[in-house]
Amino acid sequence: MPIIKKGSADNFMMMQRHPIQREDMSMRAKGLLAYLMSLPQDWVIHRTELVSHFKDGKDAVFAALNELIDQGYVVRQQERGTKGKFGEVTYTASDVTMRSPQTDLPVAVKPVTELPVTVNPHLQRNTIQSNSNTKKDSEQKSERRTDKTDDNYSNSAVTAMSVISQSITDNGLDFVYGPLQRQQLQEYVTNDGMDAEVVADAIKVTRESNQNSFKYTDGILKNRLAKHLLTMSAVIDNEKKRNYASDKYGDKQQKEIW
Repeated sequence: MPIIKKGSADNFMMMQRHPIQREDMSMRAKGLLAYLMSLPQDWVIHRTELVSHFKDGKDAVFAALNELIDQGYVVRQQERGTKGKFGEVTYTASDVTMRSPQTDLPVAVKPVTELPVTVNPHLQRNTIQSNSNTKKDSEQKSERRTDKTDDNYSNSAVTAMSVISQSITDNGLDFVYGPLQRQQLQEYVTNDGMDAEVVADAIKVTRESNQNSFKYTDGILKNRLAKHLLTMSAVIDNEKKRNYASDKYGDKQQKEIW
């Protein structure tokens, strides 16, 4: 049966044939890699956000991503933040193996003064870096945590869960968030580099909005993640812009921004 290809030049992409024809990779991993290669080179990859583009579900998407990491087609790097917090997670995808196989675990990096370089600068072909140099990322540069000297880094996951659980209790929403939901909230901190205070604030907004559902909180956090609002200062600045737009143009011009 022939292979039929149609479309304009703008609808085409180029990628290496080798990873797609490998026999030791699953079909879902190959499909995810092909999807990543179809994105613009300055696309910021967020693991949680990827799930929204597929109907397979979170577990299937995460398993495919982990397989690509294990095969070396995706590199995951996590910065160390201040005061024992997890820093921002960056993903880099390529259609050629970039480094030796690894697992999807936080990588402690040595202190640097500039943003980390996660790929060989001499690599060519398709490469998507999640820490892109677009104008949007440069505007958010001041929000990145770059202090890597804290000795309590290993306790960050416990600290994040403590902050989240305290916010749940303070807002009287213990009946809304079970163990699974709390783990998913924690992953915004441990996997996506979001400050625990941002997650705690989303819980507070949920209560103040009288929604009282995990789905509502998760929607707030997905929205903030998509807008790269990983710290409370970024959330507050975004809220100020939202209020300014409302005062100047009225509610019809105001976008729904949490």
